[in-house]
Amino acid sequence: MRRSSERILTTHAGSLPRPEHLTSLFVRRARGEGVDPVAIAKAGREALRAIVPLQASAGIDVGNNGEQQHDSFFLYLKDRLTGLGGTWQRPSRADVDRYPEFKKRWLEQMSSKSRVSPNEGLPMAIGEVHYIDPAIIDAVPALARDSHRGAGDFEIQMLYGIRDAEQRRLADAGNHVRVYVPFGTQWYGYFVRRLAERPANLTFFLRALAERRH
Repeated sequence: MRRSSERILTTHAGSLPRPEHLTSLFVRRARGEGVDPVAIAKAGREALRAIVPLQASAGIDVGNNGEQQHDSFFLYLKDRLTGLGGTWQRPSRADVDRYPEFKKRWLEQMSSKSRVSPNEGLPMAIGEVHYIDPAIIDAVPALARDSHRGAGDFEIQMLYGIRDAEQRRLADAGNHVRVYVPFGTQWYGYFVRRLAERPANLTFFLRALAERRH
């Protein structure tokens, strides 16, 4: 795991712009058009290989995959997890509602036909949720080797309290696992804000807490 005693390392988490070709494939699939899954996987890998060195050249010390292989923060879960179906309407975020003009422009941008909407056709849990193929997690080290990267060049990030056994398994296998733990003097306000943005997070948190006590 990369460390520094001389300066604060610059990190990046979250989504980065995807190539137009890959975005087009995601949009077509979201519309229900027939899209070759092999073509999407290939374009996703190419985008991933391109976005990592771009972050390094921009001065990012610890970058990420830029979510290049995700069509949307929620939609890609349908290809990874069982127990999902139906649709639900994502509630508006409290911090967006405070600024009506920004909200209007944001909704117009998110509803563009040239991109996958993060607010429409979202799956919901209707049954027990499991990974469709847990081996996809183990594919990360293989992808790193394919990109001529070693174990010290990447890390797997997971939330504190979520799938502790899996975190330990990955670490015992020689992977660098970083556990996300919000901390600091403003921790209470942070958690309250996240719950206000999406009250369902409270259920998610309580379920994870109950599992830790077993």
